[in-house]
Formats: sequence, structure tokens, C-alpha cells
Amino acid sequence: MWFFVWLIWGLIWGYATKSVISNRGYDEKTANTWSFYGFLFGIIAFFVAFSKPQVQQPTVINTVQTCGFGQRYFEKRRLEMFLR
Repeated sequence: MWFFVWLIWGLIWGYATKSVISNRGYDEKTANTWSFYGFLFGIIAFFVAFSKPQVQQPTVINTVQTCGFGQRYFEKRRLEMFLR
């Protein structure tokens, strides 16, 4: 009986830890790893995940330029800004 209680407890903390990491902007592989940590270590892994910094995604800007006979084309430029 205690095995099932421990299993459900681990699944709850694993899901909670994965949700926190996903909301912080980390990729799916990192979130799955942290889900495993949450399963094993419970509330400790949850608080460590909660203390991790937010990941900043690069900004994509569409610019309009002219080429030749007044034709316009769109160009995507990726600006990566790391504000710390």
C-alpha cells in the first residue's frame, strides 16, 4: 500500500516540477529531466526548479526592403539579446 502512495506522491511532484520548468521557457528535454528529478526528490526539486531563472527567447523582427524595380521583399532577422 505504501508503495502506491509513494508512487502517486512522486508523480504529483514530477508533474509540478515539469510545469514550473516549462513555464520558465526551458525546452522539452530539460523539462522531462526535471520531471524525473521531481519524481525522485519531491519538494526539494520543485523549489530548486522554482529558483531557476527565466529563459529569454530570441526576438524575430520582420523588415521590408526594396530590391530593383520597387519590388518589396520581407526578410526575417533574428536578434538575440541577452539581458542579464
